[in-house]
Amino acid sequence: MQVNNYNQDEVKEKGDFSPLPENKYVCILTESTETLNSAGTGSFAKCVFQVVHGEFNDRKIWLNLNLNNPNTQAVEIARSELKSMQMACNKPKILDTSELHNIPMILTVALKKDKENVMRNVINKYEEASKDNMPQDQAPPASAAPATSGPGDKPDWMK
Repeated sequence: MQVNNYNQDEVKEKGDFSPLPENKYVCILTESTETLNSAGTGSFAKCVFQVVHGEFNDRKIWLNLNLNNPNTQAVEIARSELKSMQMACNKPKILDTSELHNIPMILTVALKKDKENVMRNVINKYEEASKDNMPQDQAPPASAAPATSGPGDKPDWMK
């Protein structure tokens, strides 16, 4: 089969989608989209986190939060996880998950086999990113840090 219909110099190689090793990572929430569930009985927030520093910079971690579901236990678990995310971002009250986007937080990531016996990342804990609790050799880059109010001020995560 001929493959001459695209500029091969402009195409990136496929990224690494293997699970991250168990560890703590400085991440930001980059996407949170409401998606209908397959049964059509509810919806979930499809969340994408991005590692923002260290060896695994730019890698992604995915999470679905069943915030609208007939299974009350699933909703309770999702709300609890969302509340943990809010507290890690220092945003105890939000109206939309997008309010948590681009705020550095520390995720404790573990490995777990899914129903198909495939290893996947799971998030066990969310923590506020501050200079006192950064994982070894990690700190949010300036572009991911919240804006400061004046010259010499430090972003909240460094205070």
